Amino acid sequence: VHNVDIDEYFSGIQEAIDYSGTLDGHTIMVIPGTYNENVIVKKTLTIIGNDSEDTVIDGNGSGTVVTVTVDSVNITGFTIKNSGYGGNYSGIKIYRAQNVTVQQCIITANEYGIYLVNSSDNKITNNIIYNNRWGIYLFDLSDANIVFNNEIHSNIDHGIVLFMSDDNAVINNTVFNNTDHAIVIYLCNNTVIINNNLTDNFLGIWALYANFTRIEDNNVSYNHKGMHITSSSDSNIVGNAVLHSHHSDGIFVESFETITIKNNIVKWNDGSGIVVQNGKGCLLTNNMASNNGNSGIMMLTVMEGHIQDNAFNNNSNGLLLMSPVNTTVKNNAATGNARGIWVNESTDNLFMNNNVSHNDDFGFYVEKSYSNTIVDNIFNSNNRTIGIFNSEYNTVRGNHIFDSQFGIGMSTSHNNSVIENIVENCWAGVFFEMECSFNSVDENTLLNNEEGISIHFSDNNLVRYNEIEGNTIIGLRIVGSANNAVFHNNFVANNLHASDDGSNSWDNDYPFGGNFWDDWTSPDLMAGPDQDIPGTDGIVDNPRNITTINADRFPVTVRNGWLYLATEMKVHNLNSGK
Repeated sequence: VHNVDIDEYFSGIQEAIDYSGTLDGHTIMVIPGTYNENVIVKKTLTIIGNDSEDTVIDGNGSGTVVTVTVDSVNITGFTIKNSGYGGNYSGIKIYRAQNVTVQQCIITANEYGIYLVNSSDNKITNNIIYNNRWGIYLFDLSDANIVFNNEIHSNIDHGIVLFMSDDNAVINNTVFNNTDHAIVIYLCNNTVIINNNLTDNFLGIWALYANFTRIEDNNVSYNHKGMHITSSSDSNIVGNAVLHSHHSDGIFVESFETITIKNNIVKWNDGSGIVVQNGKGCLLTNNMASNNGNSGIMMLTVMEGHIQDNAFNNNSNGLLLMSPVNTTVKNNAATGNARGIWVNESTDNLFMNNNVSHNDDFGFYVEKSYSNTIVDNIFNSNNRTIGIFNSEYNTVRGNHIFDSQFGIGMSTSHNNSVIENIVENCWAGVFFEMECSFNSVDENTLLNNEEGISIHFSDNNLVRYNEIEGNTIIGLRIVGSANNAVFHNNFVANNLHASDDGSNSWDNDYPFGGNFWDDWTSPDLMAGPDQDIPGTDGIVDNPRNITTINADRFPVTVRNGWLYLATEMKVHNLNSGK
């Protein structure tokens, strides 16, 4: 052992440190060999081994191998091994020290590989840390440290632990094959986790009570679980690849306030790609969630969420929402899933400008949900497009739906509005299966379907201002239903315009008129409620029969003819009352 500053040689490292001529700022060079000692560094020194492979400090299973208690120490190029167990013993312990550098060391067979206590502004770089109980452990106000470019593997417990320590950076490390977690962040603020490769651990990243955390550009793959972020707020999870989590989700976040999850690739996880639950203020944007066993993205019991510009492909569910409130879902693409978007027990959410296509079951499935708005989306080639079940006061408006089994379907749902949609080339454009009431179907275009609108066992619904055209079986079918109102619709070029086996209304009385039927446009020689007053009024003189028991009493003569009717009754016969 050589103190190069005073050119003195020693038989042991501790002897060189303790020598009275060894002063702060000196450099000690250590030649190859095994040094069986417990070293305490209490002077500001640079201690350099010849090579980490052949220069060994061996604690022989007793105590901490190297303890640093002063600032600005540099330890480079050793194998440090065989600490004691059961007393926070370590390969290297840095205790209440700053600006310490540990680099190019092999640290193995210790309780803690590197253990920092109340130590800040230190650098742990380019080390190999393996077969310890814990790899690196930052404890108790160990702030503003940098853990960079280390290889940490095969430890019995966790790879890297940050506990009650703030402003630390964990960058460019490779952490693999640890029995428990790769990185743990517990009771920490302002942690940066960037560009690490975390594979084959039980859990990639676990953050608990960790606020203002940045997790960016990491590869988290082939772990039992990907990332779990719990009871943490104001965090950013950006640009990570989270792949092949066995039996679990890729990214799991719960009990938070304000979190951003963006630009991540989340694929081939056995659970869901991204799960966010029990929080407020969440932005999920530009994520690719595909080929996950459950949902691409799952959001449960979240207020004020924003899910936009994501792609959910080939999952069981593309997007699953359960009990969110005031969440916006816009500009997403859901393709090739069993269900594109599934909404359950959700209130006051907006779904806008999404592209939902080629999903095997439903494109959009709504269950036990209220006051949601589904607007301006494109639905292409789903098995069934929009299904609304046991739900109320939802609005489906301005969507373009084509090439599906049915366009918009409802069952046991009430007070919903279906407005201004274009539905074409489906089996049924709008389909009420059963027990649907007080819903309105307004201003839709139902084009070239087999059945334009089909209402079964549902009462008290309103159908008006729709373009029902070119449907190959029937324009509007009503089965087993009563007290539905159908008026001011255009029936054009359907194979059969309408059928009705119940007691329903097919006009809006006189003078407001009924529907336009392209096979029933004349004559119009008479006017009045009974069509017995000479003169034209824009209403065909004879009712247009639907069945033997139902008729449109006041069919209009031209398309949208109700817009041109004189709806003010200006002359009154006092004797007849007309």
